[in-house]
Amino acid sequence: MPLLTLPKAIEQKVIIKYSAFKKIQSVLVYLAFITGIWGNYLFTIDVGPFNLFPYRIILLVLWVIGIVQVIMVGRLSVPHRKVFPFLIFLGIWLLWAFASLLWAASKTDGIRGVIFLFTGSTIILFTLLYLQTSEKLDHLYVLLICVYVALIPVGFWETLTGTHLPISRLYNTLRIHQRYAPTTFFVNPNDYAAYIILSWPLLFTRIQYSKRWPFRIIGSMALISSWYLLFKTSSRAGYIAFLFQIIFWFLVIVRPRTQIRFTIIVLIITCLLLLTFPSKTTQIEHILQTQLIEFNFEDFISTNASNMTRFNLLRNAFIFFCDSLGFGVGAGNVDFYMEREGIFPTGQVYNTHNWWMELLANYGLLIFLGYLIFYITLLGRIALKYRHTITGMDKALNTALQIALVGFLIVSVSPSSVMAFRPQWMLISFSLAYLNYKYQHIPGSANMVPRPITDSTEKG
Repeated sequence: MPLLTLPKAIEQKVIIKYSAFKKIQSVLVYLAFITGIWGNYLFTIDVGPFNLFPYRIILLVLWVIGIVQVIMVGRLSVPHRKVFPFLIFLGIWLLWAFASLLWAASKTDGIRGVIFLFTGSTIILFTLLYLQTSEKLDHLYVLLICVYVALIPVGFWETLTGTHLPISRLYNTLRIHQRYAPTTFFVNPNDYAAYIILSWPLLFTRIQYSKRWPFRIIGSMALISSWYLLFKTSSRAGYIAFLFQIIFWFLVIVRPRTQIRFTIIVLIITCLLLLTFPSKTTQIEHILQTQLIEFNFEDFISTNASNMTRFNLLRNAFIFFCDSLGFGVGAGNVDFYMEREGIFPTGQVYNTHNWWMELLANYGLLIFLGYLIFYITLLGRIALKYRHTITGMDKALNTALQIALVGFLIVSVSPSSVMAFRPQWMLISFSLAYLNYKYQHIPGSANMVPRPITDSTEKG
């Protein structure tokens, strides 16, 4: 008898150890998302070509614990097989980045670029491995909303006082026209605008499907406040991405009957605002016209130095790409070439300020096309999974991810460098984790279907 029960006892111990590892790893993934948004505000340790700060330290700890888990327990929750192609592409991208160090002119910038890609791939991998249940996805959903709302008071403090955190490029700036633009925990207003574009859909859809009126009222106030902060960033790409997101939500997600009601409500609110605050609405209209009209190509080239710089950055980067015969100049090296071999003047600005050109110039045509397929496939499959949403909160998360992914297509031309922009990797991580969950628990799956994603704000 003891010999018969021994294997069960060993199995029991393995399950206990495995569960303990899973809890620790889940908490660390949550902390990685939080510290990823904080960035290096708390502290930074200089380590040669890169810096260590809480986010990266947590990712290193996750690697250590993961390796220890495999050695001690011998078990690992792998993602669904239909998610593996996404991970395979990331693996190929990483191998190509390492290989590109052979022809990269700046090895230091190349290593830094590889590190950015590796940390982004790491948060994706561990989110997929350790957030595989509806409860954990919902916890991450709520956590990201809380972090998003927590930054709003910081943004208002900046717009009212003109004071910024030391991490911001506007810290102690003498430029009056930029002093009151919000940056919160990000380096510049464009980065914060991009973060808003990727995050507001989470709060918006949570409000839409929540049954708790206090949450809906407070959440709506926070949402409108964050939209105001987006306006204060003066990010043209942010404005256009936001407009595109609203149009996408209205035409693709919203039902025809609701479209009519929504249109009537918007018209009523617009008329009330025009009558109540005529001077403010005129001011906002003037600013939006000034910002958006500059996308006329002739004005883009001739009337604004910032736009001219961005255009020249694109031209230089494309020339570097062509000179590399389509292979790219090497991981993280486009800035190096921009500074030393740029043909068109960029006013001492060397970041491409365009994710798609940054990707093309650094990694070449094959990785660019691969990423494009990766991204469009991810968006398309999440959209298809909308049919399998069960509860309101399931629909909320699915809709939020769609809107955020659509917004990134446009707002990605706003930050100076998207490779180092952590919210982008977090969005992809969350999207893949959600897709993995839906693949594992779709109707008719052989797996046991757990409790669907629910509104944790309704729990007593």
